[in-house]
Amino acid sequence: NILKALKNVPENEIAVVGDQIYTDVLGANLMNLKMLYVVPIEKEKTAFFKFKRKMEKPFLPKKFVK
Repeated sequence: NILKALKNVPENEIAVVGDQIYTDVLGANLMNLKMLYVVPIEKEKTAFFKFKRKMEKPFLPKKFVK
């Protein structure tokens, strides 16, 4: 949990790692933390996540868009 880490670790030593723009990246940016975006390991199986991935494409660097 990021909030627990913020209590025990200096903010400049925390980085968030994630593969979702609307949760991981946005959350890190809102908390002014370093963010490491990673490519998802496997394809999404549910309609909701497939839709969400399509909505993320315009915000990804071209090298991540297939």
